[in-house]
Amino acid sequence: MKFFVYAIISTIPLQDVAISIGNTNHITVFEFIALISLLTSPLFFPKIFYYPKISVFLFFLCIWIFIGAFFTINPFSAIAKALKIILNLYVLLLVYNYLIKTNSANKLISLIKKVALFESVFSAIEYVFINYIGENVIFHATQIVGEVERVDGTFNDANYLGLYIACSFIIVFTDILFNKRGRFDKLLAVFLFAVLLLTLSRSGLLAALAGVAIVLISYYSSKQQLNRLIKYIIALFPVTLIVLISLMGVYPDFFERYTTMFDLDRGDVYVRIVQYLTAIAMYKDNMLLGVGAGNYMNYIQYYNGYTGGSLIPHNSFLEIAAETGTVALLLMISFFIHIIKDGWHFRNNEYDVIMLGCVVATLVSGFFYSNIYYQMPLFVYLGIGYSRCYQK
Repeated sequence: MKFFVYAIISTIPLQDVAISIGNTNHITVFEFIALISLLTSPLFFPKIFYYPKISVFLFFLCIWIFIGAFFTINPFSAIAKALKIILNLYVLLLVYNYLIKTNSANKLISLIKKVALFESVFSAIEYVFINYIGENVIFHATQIVGEVERVDGTFNDANYLGLYIACSFIIVFTDILFNKRGRFDKLLAVFLFAVLLLTLSRSGLLAALAGVAIVLISYYSSKQQLNRLIKYIIALFPVTLIVLISLMGVYPDFFERYTTMFDLDRGDVYVRIVQYLTAIAMYKDNMLLGVGAGNYMNYIQYYNGYTGGSLIPHNSFLEIAAETGTVALLLMISFFIHIIKDGWHFRNNEYDVIMLGCVVATLVSGFFYSNIYYQMPLFVYLGIGYSRCYQK
């Protein structure tokens, strides 16, 4: 039960209230609670944790980030990011060990669905208030796109909410495929996808589509099954296209952000490219240790690239390369390659397919937004996948 309580505390997606330490990237209150749990856990769990083999990549990444803290302008920022990795690792260990002891991955998936339902209902109500009724203390706009207010739910950024909803959608979708779930799960999947659109998160939408694609490929991996999948796609494509064209005609301002996501002449898309080039230039100048985790903003003044006011490169891997150098980049790439290979190898297992879909979604989103350090729920999904051999 204690594992279960700590898992909930560490992963609940309420992220609006943050603590700033020494001009660092914010550490959320719930991450702070997780850190206290980490420090006090030996009192409650005297037995040594079981460690999945992927933990070693995160362990060495933390060491490398701490080393880099001695060679950068603001060591507090580097320490803050190392703490985020430690907290994510702790969440992985909590979920992994909890599932080993209880064989209850299905119960955890059910909990994730309930939290996702709460988050999506909250976000839908927020959309109605900020766009049609008026803002208040609970529901307030954070960013306007065209004439539409974006929703961010209880998260501190609409793109983080978008990825969370995308992964929740992938979990529900996978559960429907494997267990032939009924009407509630199907309606939940539709509702989650609708709320994902309300975030106006292009990276979240691409993440959801990529995650679902890998789930379908994993599930229908034999030649005969792939033929069935192709037939389904051919049958559904015309209907889907008609519905989308109709919606775009009725709500052109709303869908403009999605229909122009690859327009390189559009300002917000062009700025992303410039940010990528700036991060690459920073990496080339600091290939070994980088400029220090969390210190991108402290070095951006030395580069002439126009960043549109953004102090992050909007790409997880470029951020890791620029801030922590080649070794950290290779560790992170190895970490994800290892997970994807394991997930694909055990793709007949529902929990591995969930893990595979969510990891691919996070990677796709990470090409357009810096998210690796800030996706604690991802490590819950990793714990579910890596506990496969303990499931009944």
